[in-house]
Amino acid sequence: MSTTDLNVHLGVWTNWAKGSSEGRTLTLTTQNGTILIAALALFVSVAASQSWGMLSFFVHQLRTTRKPHYGMHFQQQTTLRNHGSPLATVWQLVKISWAWRSQSVGSFKKSIGLVVLGLVYLMMFGAASVFSSRVATTSNEILVRSPNCGIWTLSADMSGDFEQMTDFNVHQRVNADLSKSYVRDCLSGYQSSPECNIFKQRAIPYLSRNNATCPFSPEMCLGAPNTALNLDSTLLDSSHDFGINSLPKDRVSYRKVATCAPVTTDGYIESGESHFKGRGYNYTAAYYGTNNMMNSSRDMYGGLDNATYVHTDYKSLQLGYDTQSGAPLYSVFVAPAIPEKPAMGFTPIEALNAPNSTVSLVFASFNGYSVAPSDDLWLPSHKVLEVSVNDPGYAPRNITVYTPDKPVNVLGCTEQHQFCNPNRPMDSESRCTPLMDWGTLGLLFDNYTAEIMDTTHQVEALTIIMYAALAAELRNTIPFFHAPLLANDYTSGFMSNPIPSNQWELEADNWFSTGMNVIQRYVAETATGAPGKYAKYTTDAAANDTELQWFCANYIMRDSAYQSFSVLALSLIAVFGGLAILASLWLETTIGWIQTKLNRGTFHKMCWKLDSALQLQRMAYEEAGMGNWVRCADDIPLTEKGDEIALPVEWDEWHPTVAGRPVPHTPMFDGGRDMVMQKQGTMVTTSSETTLAPTVERRPTLMTLSSDAEISREGDHADVISPVTPPMSPTIPAAVSSPLSKEVVVVSVQEHRDGGS
Repeated sequence: MSTTDLNVHLGVWTNWAKGSSEGRTLTLTTQNGTILIAALALFVSVAASQSWGMLSFFVHQLRTTRKPHYGMHFQQQTTLRNHGSPLATVWQLVKISWAWRSQSVGSFKKSIGLVVLGLVYLMMFGAASVFSSRVATTSNEILVRSPNCGIWTLSADMSGDFEQMTDFNVHQRVNADLSKSYVRDCLSGYQSSPECNIFKQRAIPYLSRNNATCPFSPEMCLGAPNTALNLDSTLLDSSHDFGINSLPKDRVSYRKVATCAPVTTDGYIESGESHFKGRGYNYTAAYYGTNNMMNSSRDMYGGLDNATYVHTDYKSLQLGYDTQSGAPLYSVFVAPAIPEKPAMGFTPIEALNAPNSTVSLVFASFNGYSVAPSDDLWLPSHKVLEVSVNDPGYAPRNITVYTPDKPVNVLGCTEQHQFCNPNRPMDSESRCTPLMDWGTLGLLFDNYTAEIMDTTHQVEALTIIMYAALAAELRNTIPFFHAPLLANDYTSGFMSNPIPSNQWELEADNWFSTGMNVIQRYVAETATGAPGKYAKYTTDAAANDTELQWFCANYIMRDSAYQSFSVLALSLIAVFGGLAILASLWLETTIGWIQTKLNRGTFHKMCWKLDSALQLQRMAYEEAGMGNWVRCADDIPLTEKGDEIALPVEWDEWHPTVAGRPVPHTPMFDGGRDMVMQKQGTMVTTSSETTLAPTVERRPTLMTLSSDAEISREGDHADVISPVTPPMSPTIPAAVSSPLSKEVVVVSVQEHRDGGS
């Protein structure tokens, strides 16, 4: 089955298995889905970057104090203030720590907290960016809509429609082999293909135990007591397991139970010789009850009265060309006992009678040789045979092979079905039907649905699963398999490698698993319609059936050509990501307004503002006399209209800086003298807090004025910078007064080159 040509609902729909809120789903083509995933990852990255800005703001504010700090602290603050991406910020902090390692300030200790914080944040939101699409992507589940949706089944009035009957049987055979291949390839790990992901539930779960009691009279089962194989699907949900998208009140549960065991042939088979159309043959007849479907008394069925099955070597009488054509060495025949329709099978003997069950006897014969004996109870081979081999190019030789113990061996199985209304109380007698055979359940269908089901949607879902369960019974699957036994995988030519001693269990388990997939496939095909040339049998089948229309509009499959997203997850990502982005844009303004309103934190506010790159640039240029700056208290300072700034053309490579004309200032006088100190290459001028254009009043080292007018450095270690309460005009304040206040000059520095200023 392929969903290539299906009508798929694109857009928003509700997956009721997840509820009305979590189940809101957006389905897009893979191309559009990829675009959405990329946009989602980009959006999360932007939100993460903006969130990092908020985190940097709070860390900066928490670290802002009036206490003295080494210069590294202020570089870290500036890095946090002018944050880039988390990675860029972390890398800058690492470089700062490394640069200060020789300054005896404990740079690594003072940096580790910030670096770890940045790395943790980077990993968290890096993962969020990657996995956000996974959170939003529910799967490749799709809601199919097909004009060919409908149940394809044969009815009694179609007995003359041989074309449709033939098509139906051919299609049933194809589906049986598809399900067998699906179990082998997709569930047994043989190989994988897109076909492995077309059903809502990849595999239907079931329980298997090999200690069950014999489903027939104890003397009929081979092996030790309580060694029968019981296979139980438990209750399967129509929505979760079979893909019928319905509200909880419209769901039904289905259960299938099968029990199998090898059946004794002692006293129940006989061998002899006969002839048909002038050709003699050997036969082995099994007598477990009269076969009403194939009358064994007729010559074409063996000419034996009351036989259940007759195996012959008639077809083995052929030339070697035909025996090498690749036909399976194992041949299998299924004889069902259908309680409500005995004419469609055989009437079992009392010892094989299993009430409320469909009994199927699986007869197997092996037409080859085994290279080793087989101890399997159903397919035993212990008879020793010496075979002469005379291949061209090789010397003649004799080899020992093994043949089956008996021409025919029998495996008996019972099948039962059960339906439940999961909305009824667990202890309610009207919650479930009894476990019973499909035919009886079908006869009592109207009674049970009236008693157990609450809604018409439940009845519709139940009807479709009922038909699917019928198609999955052993009598309707094994005869359609091209190679019904896994044991065929051990054969080549006339020979077979040894099979496991529990081969019969493996075969029964495989049939049950295949049957579960047949149910999935049948329900899915009811929604999609029969494929190809068979579509004509279900076209417009739902035109006048409102309940079938409901089913046709509510079936979930999977298709890798589409992607489905959780609308709730997308909404949450959009809301929280959008809030993070908006909050980051208004955070500084809001916190600043609160600080101003409450008259608290103004120092922190001003430090945050002055640490910005544009304010630092403004103050550096201002101090160097480059430009006349206005609106200095704003986030973005400006120069006066028409003012142009020329970049420096000379610099000291050991101490690069910018230089320009001095900014306007009010000079300080001491005893009528303008205190202007001259050092080679440097103009030192006084500055004042009353400067109209705020300047950087800095103290790169503590300078004291000695008696011989030299400037010296105080101390051998890195400087400690002490911030003070800022003036109303934004600027970085000068250092605190030294005890040598009469000899201390707070200076601004201007570079003078030889030959001019």
